Amino acid sequence: MSRLYSDYINVNKEFVPVFSLATDKKYPNHWKSFYPHDTFIDILRDLISSLEGTSAEKKMSVWVSGAYGTGKSYASFTLKHIIEENSENVKNYFNKYNISQTLLNRIEGIKVKGDILVIHRSTSSGILGDNMLFSAIQESIKATLKEKGYNYFGGKTLYDNVIDVLEDKNAIFNFKGAFNKYRDKFLEYPNAESVINSLSNLGPEDGLRILEKIIEVADLSQCH
Repeated sequence: MSRLYSDYINVNKEFVPVFSLATDKKYPNHWKSFYPHDTFIDILRDLISSLEGTSAEKKMSVWVSGAYGTGKSYASFTLKHIIEENSENVKNYFNKYNISQTLLNRIEGIKVKGDILVIHRSTSSGILGDNMLFSAIQESIKATLKEKGYNYFGGKTLYDNVIDVLEDKNAIFNFKGAFNKYRDKFLEYPNAESVINSLSNLGPEDGLRILEKIIEVADLSQCH
């Protein structure tokens, strides 16, 4: 007697191959389908410990790494929702997958102390080097603060400071001279002014590569 694949395999019609910010906005409850495997629980426990930390030594960063397609983005969005969602939704998720009640209590204890600002960037595309990473973190924080309705963003970001220097005719750094000297770094631009305009108009999200080139020629100018 012949049998069908459907007798053995059940396909989730709501399966999302690549989880992203757009996906999370389109399916705001999809995080509830993420299965909390042992590695995820370990990450969740480390994150809770960091948020509970009362000193700089205890508030350690949690760095998640892994091969493409292993579920890092999906897992990170689930962590994001666990921190941001109301108590009932988080409790239901924990009960659904029989996650430690102790961890749930610790999370609720953290939330009682005050709101937690979650900054999430779902892609690292184009981020190469320390300066680009630092700028991406700053701009992501600034964008989230704006989204939450805050008006104060702390000091100026690296991106803002670079634009200020380039637009200041009295600045010590002569970008026009550096542009001409290291012309090969900006082959797609006709002149220094076009680089500055592009940096201002594109904004931090798309202007990171230009920012990195400017910082590179600034360093080269100081060395020579």
